[in-house]
This record gives sequence, C-alpha cells and structure tokens, in this order.
Amino acid sequence: MRTVIAAALAVMAGGATAGSTYAWSDTNVGGNNRGGDMTSISTRFNQTTQTFRWEVTYSDQITEGFTLAVNDGPNPKGTRHELALIYFDATGFDSSGNSSDVNVSAYEYSGNNDSRSWESPGVLLNQSGDAGFILNASAQDNANGSRTFVLEFNASTINSFYDTSTYQDWEGVQFDSSIGVWFHSFKDLTTNYDANGMLSQWSGVDGWLDFSNQNTTLVPMPLAGAMGAAGLGLVAGRRRRLS
Repeated sequence: MRTVIAAALAVMAGGATAGSTYAWSDTNVGGNNRGGDMTSISTRFNQTTQTFRWEVTYSDQITEGFTLAVNDGPNPKGTRHELALIYFDATGFDSSGNSSDVNVSAYEYSGNNDSRSWESPGVLLNQSGDAGFILNASAQDNANGSRTFVLEFNASTINSFYDTSTYQDWEGVQFDSSIGVWFHSFKDLTTNYDANGMLSQWSGVDGWLDFSNQNTTLVPMPLAGAMGAAGLGLVAGRRRRLS
C-alpha cells in the first residue's frame, strides 16, 4: 500500500506538468504609452485546452484596441510564417459599459513592423462569430479612471491552422516556460470590415511593448484535479492487489 500511495503522490506532483498552464504578469509595465498608459498586464495559456487569456489595464481611457503576437521566447517582431497577429477592436465600446461590439480577428502575422497583416498576407485564421473561438472579449471603464480589456479564446484552430509540411515552425499563439511579446495599443483607432467580416482598415496612433525570453510561472494543478488523479491511482493499485 505504501508503494501505491507513493505512486499516487507522484501522480499529484507530476500532474502540474500534464496539461500545464503557464502564466506571466507585470504591474510595472514599461514600453511606449502613446496609445494608452499601460499599468498592468497578465496572460496565461493552457497547453491541453489551448485556452489563451490576455488582460491589460490602462491608467487612462483613451485606448480603443490592440494588436498582439506571442511566442515561446524570442521577440515575435520580424517572425514570418510562425505566428498569429491578434486584433482586438473595441471601437464599438462605450463608457456605459456596453462591450457587446468588441470584435476580435486573428491573421497570419507578416513579420513586418506594422499592423497590416490583415492586408498582407491577409490570411484570416479566426474571428468573432466563429463557433468555439471567443470565450470572453470585453472592455470596461473603471471608477478610478482606468480602462481594462480582457480577451480569452480557444486557440486550437489558430495553433493547428498550418501543418509542418506548409510552415515547419508554425506556432500560432502560445507559450510555455518562456514568453516573447509584441504588443501595440491604439488610440484614435479607425476600423472597417468587408461583407465577410474581414478587416479592410486598421489605423490609429499606437504605443507598444515588446520583449523576449521572459520567464513564466507554472500554475499548479487545482487540488481537486490532483486528488482525482491520485485517487484513480489508488483504486487501480487496490484492484490489482485484490485480483
């Protein structure tokens, strides 16, 4: 029985890496604040569910959208045929708290130092309205004069959009024990969409934050999940012993 218990504890310990969730956050955000004064950012990615989350708060209420590319370490800027560029369009948001008009699009990132991936290469990977894509896309003006954007989505379609025979290094939008970010915030943002919901304009005044090879935190498996895995190990061990 001691051996079985030890095995169960090993399952609990190892469970943190099975279906791992990695997280990164910063409450002392640097970068260029021309598109809004960034005060905090947090992000996480679950490797099993492929759920990606990004939350950013600005000290002011001038930002109307952002673009984002993320990978597992190097600065995403300049990377071709590997990553998605996420467009978060909150121009339809109003200060009353109505965020129903937030639009999200994901395009193949061109690798250029601009926000025109929607135009070239112009490959749409996912967009608001696609089944199973958006879990949460919201904007909120807070009582202290700050503004918060939250984006959470299922990245599985994006991350599997190309196979290795097309683009050998395709990642989409994901990270693990290390993260690289190329993030642009926009004020005075103007956007337009065609009849198919694809971007036909994205322009504004932008600020930016980019970095490479920042360490992330491995989020522990919830206790219930760990105990469940351990319990299955105990039951299996007992059944083998009784038989």
